[in-house]
Amino acid sequence: MAIAFDAVCPATSSGAGVTSLTSGSWTVAAGSDRCLFGFMSTGDSAAASHTGMKWRGSGGDALTQVGSTQPIGSTHANVSAWRLIAPTAESNTAYGNWGASQGEACIAMLSYTGVDQTTPAGTPVSATGGTSNPGGTATATVDVTTEVGDTVIAVCMSHNQSISTNITLAAAGGATSRYEVDGAVMGGYAAMIVTELVASGTTTTMSVDVASAEPGHSVNWRIYAFVINAAEAADESILPQMMHHHG
Repeated sequence: MAIAFDAVCPATSSGAGVTSLTSGSWTVAAGSDRCLFGFMSTGDSAAASHTGMKWRGSGGDALTQVGSTQPIGSTHANVSAWRLIAPTAESNTAYGNWGASQGEACIAMLSYTGVDQTTPAGTPVSATGGTSNPGGTATATVDVTTEVGDTVIAVCMSHNQSISTNITLAAAGGATSRYEVDGAVMGGYAAMIVTELVASGTTTTMSVDVASAEPGHSVNWRIYAFVINAAEAADESILPQMMHHHG
């Protein structure tokens, strides 16, 4: 069964210290083999673990963590990924919590159909890097083992050590941006993007261009990616046999 993206929560972030975020209302429709994928990032210098995401607000349905990364160094740019199979179809909010005050915080939640309901996410992979070159630019990349036709999803957070120039992120390498919050609305220091790419080979490189960081200051990034596992199509090979038998 083909995987299809069909909805995303409103952009939701805070530059000031918060312990949780709740998105604006968005609609998750009824659909075959639906799964929600959630992402959180925080960039505070005193990094806190991400404790949970929910669909339908803070008292709603808990997502299961796909995985998380450690901060870059001992601080900055925690990223985590979450999923919820067969979500309730309605208009409601996405919610993320980390239990301690964190600046440069962001949450995202996306809805897909055609997703395997037993193991919706493949094994996640991550990469970390940065630059302090005069242009203040970098490309975040991570390689994912794939099969041709796989749908790969990635979340990238970048953190700038200076607030003077806001970070911007852009999908690269043929990927599509599904959600994006740039530094101008995330406290200046950080930005987050979620991208998607259909694999054309056995290795798929997820790439995000990082720009507008102030020259002379380090620009850290963390990228985290995995394959969205597709639900198997119904086996119709026995139908001709059944029709012949009953004929």
